[in-house]
Amino acid sequence: MERLRVLSNYLRMAVTVVLSLWLVRIFVHLSPGVYAVVVLVATSSGLAGMLKEMVRGTMIPELGLAYHGKDREGFATVYSSAFVLSAIAGLFGVIVLALVYWSLNSFSIAPELAGGAGALLLTRMVSTFVSILLAPAQNLLPVTGRNGLHNTYQAIERAAELAAVLLAILIAGSSHAEVLVQFAWISMVTLSAVSVAWAIHGGLAPGFPRFGLVKAGALRGIAKTIGWNGFVVASFNLFMRFDVFFMNIYFGIAGTFAFGLASQLLSYSRQLTMGLVQGFDASVARLVSKGGATSRDARLALAKMDGLQALTIFASSAFLVLNAPAIFRFWLGSAVAADEAVLQQIVTTFQLMVPGIVARSLSEGWMKYLSGAGAVRRYAPYLLIGALLNPPLVLLLAYALPGPAAFYCAAIAFSALMMLSQLVVLPVVLARALGEGVLQVFRPFAMPLVVVATGVAANLAAWQLTDFNVHADLAMSALAIGLASGPVFLRKLLRL
Repeated sequence: MERLRVLSNYLRMAVTVVLSLWLVRIFVHLSPGVYAVVVLVATSSGLAGMLKEMVRGTMIPELGLAYHGKDREGFATVYSSAFVLSAIAGLFGVIVLALVYWSLNSFSIAPELAGGAGALLLTRMVSTFVSILLAPAQNLLPVTGRNGLHNTYQAIERAAELAAVLLAILIAGSSHAEVLVQFAWISMVTLSAVSVAWAIHGGLAPGFPRFGLVKAGALRGIAKTIGWNGFVVASFNLFMRFDVFFMNIYFGIAGTFAFGLASQLLSYSRQLTMGLVQGFDASVARLVSKGGATSRDARLALAKMDGLQALTIFASSAFLVLNAPAIFRFWLGSAVAADEAVLQQIVTTFQLMVPGIVARSLSEGWMKYLSGAGAVRRYAPYLLIGALLNPPLVLLLAYALPGPAAFYCAAIAFSALMMLSQLVVLPVVLARALGEGVLQVFRPFAMPLVVVATGVAANLAAWQLTDFNVHADLAMSALAIGLASGPVFLRKLLRL
């Protein structure tokens, strides 16, 4: 079951990453200004999307524990109550986007693109509300063991957005402003249609909600858990969302362009880890419902997941850091390759943020474990404190760092605080929950670190001994790191 879940996640990840890379390349080639608008709107939608993540983070364990507990009436009550809270969360999402819409003049946006930016925000209000409202039905897919279908809909959702931009370009031609407007309306229709189909498919197995079963006690219980999950979601999103807005306001389109591209490549690399842990909270909920949060099976599942995560994130991060300039050139083509100064800003921002994303990725399994065990409240407040420290630290660095170095204030703050919250505080919390020492928490990372370090050493040695072109250097990196980590990864995966 676990192997099928992971393989399904990775297949979905491969499809969505390819589609996403293509989508970003299209916007970058239209113009940096268009890409900056899309990043700003995506960041604004992401703030509203935090509510969907909060709902999902709550519903998977809550619905999972109720569903696998064989209490049909209790499950129906939790399920039906979830829709009421999702509707409230959806309204809050619309309010967030409306506030950003009224603040558009505060951002650095090319005047001719302001109308398109406004249209994109307005239409995102609709598609975001529909998505959040229907989240409980969508989340029934992983709860009921249909991870493959859940992943299929996630891939379709990204394909729908790509189809929308291609159709918009076909209709609008060379007018960038018109492309944004057409993309706004077409994507609203396609994304909303996917959300509805996804929810219908998810809700068919246990039946549709019965609102006569909604109870105040269930609402309070879910709302309380949503609050704790809100801390977890905010702990990551407040970093990225605030930083994008800050870079736009403080450094203009250039700051948005560099930070946006760097953070997007990081998010795609993080998908390698998310492919492993997505649905792990539902698996933990099943194990906990049988043997408790510290049962042998649950702890063994966590140890296996930690080893796979570490191997994946160490290998992918090493490859990306070593080859960052070449990767951005190939990905974005002539849009940035001709301007070395812009390329260097993107690469440096990316490399400075890698330690932070590694820290976050390594801790994903820990958080999914605690979430699935119903122990989100043990760690959520500490993560939120770290996120709240981000804005003042970014501002401090922006004024304290000399000259051009100030451009990287957000990247430096991101990595510093992520490492503190994810690799210092969270391991202590997990160790206490498991009743073991902190060093035990880190033990599954030891072998993956040695394996990947061996691959990196072989890679660097090969570069010193040969004089290949950039294409061959990329292939050499993939071969050296892949040969070192690939067999170990497959062996660990087969043991899930």
